[in-house]
Amino acid sequence: MYKFFDENNLLDNLTGYLTKLLDSYNNLVKTISDFTTLSNEFDIKNRIVNKALEVVEADCAFYWEINNKEKNILKPVAHCGNIKVVENLRIGDGLTGKSYLNKTTLVDNEGRLISKEILDRCNSDLKAISVPINCGASIEGILTLVRINKPKDFNSSEKIDLNCFGNLCAVFTNHYKYLREIEEKKRIQKELEIASEICYKLLPDNIPFLKGFKVNYYFLPSREISGDYIDFIELSDEMLGVLIFDSMGKGLPASLLSTSIRSIVRAYPKKLFIKPSNLTFILNNFLIDEFQRLEVFASLFYGVLNKNGNFIYCSSAMPPAILKRSQNKIILLKPKNSLLGIKRDTFFEEDSIEIKNGDFLIICSDGLIDAENKDGETFGLKRLKEFILNNDLVDNSKFISDLILNLKSFVQNDFFSDDLTLVVLKKEEVIGDM
Repeated sequence: MYKFFDENNLLDNLTGYLTKLLDSYNNLVKTISDFTTLSNEFDIKNRIVNKALEVVEADCAFYWEINNKEKNILKPVAHCGNIKVVENLRIGDGLTGKSYLNKTTLVDNEGRLISKEILDRCNSDLKAISVPINCGASIEGILTLVRINKPKDFNSSEKIDLNCFGNLCAVFTNHYKYLREIEEKKRIQKELEIASEICYKLLPDNIPFLKGFKVNYYFLPSREISGDYIDFIELSDEMLGVLIFDSMGKGLPASLLSTSIRSIVRAYPKKLFIKPSNLTFILNNFLIDEFQRLEVFASLFYGVLNKNGNFIYCSSAMPPAILKRSQNKIILLKPKNSLLGIKRDTFFEEDSIEIKNGDFLIICSDGLIDAENKDGETFGLKRLKEFILNNDLVDNSKFISDLILNLKSFVQNDFFSDDLTLVVLKKEEVIGDM
């Protein structure tokens, strides 16, 4: 009986082929193993073109990638060999452009496609192969190898080897970027931690004592760093300034602005800030002069409290401060001014109110009022007023802790979308002053 094939020979041939393929793969792994010593992407791409010539024999190798400015243009970013290529290649043109467009390996043993990429026309007898460096759904780059001067054709075995090399390069490139992203995130996280530590160091360590008043505050940034700034300015033994500054936006820019505000407050003589509109005027002009190009805006509440209970304040686009009388009556201290940073030399209006024995004053940034639950409903001024009316304001610290617990229960989260700053003042009767 005639045998169409020899089973033993077939098995031997298949075993030999798999062994050869495995050896080839191991050699490829060894070829790129020293990539781990490289420190930047430019070195990696140069190493890729050099190692590619060890995998498959050729005269030149080029690494192409997308031009960041023109997304339909490829540019050569690394090469090995003496052939010059065009500086920009449209996707779909030449061998490299078609390989990128079709996301597949292409061989040009006739030189018709690759000749469109070569500037040195004297090398008319060209053969080339282009391999995409596929990183998931995207193409990281294209590796193109060229043979010149009556070269031999690129064969299927070389195509397989170069495909394997391209795939390994893609894996390594992805892994390299992943490690670099982790390092960058760690670096940024470290910087944010330092910035966060600086923000907390800017918080008042001790609130200046003012006879007849108990003052407490609460501060919770929405991120590592905050755009809210709080300060207590000891104007004299009988006067205390209370400042909450809230820059629009979040993150590092807002935090840097808040830090700048602290510097401004510290730079001027304290007596200038006995009048609240003076401080507001100065900070408004500072925003205009230093940050006008960035269109930075902010809200502010600044009040000056006298030991006799007279409270003069200037509120610009802040939530209304709430005064709770001892008779359980609510008075809103509504803002009369717009945002800071809109117009230079703006006049800011002041107002005043008397804080009597047993009264509580609650001042907050919009991080409290605008806190949202999972349904997008805000905590709101109405809910805050109800909480104040329904709770005995005997102790500032207990009131703050109870309010924050209530707020967290409402949003069903321990964190908020905006920075939260809260100040609570209580007028206490001083024995001997009657």
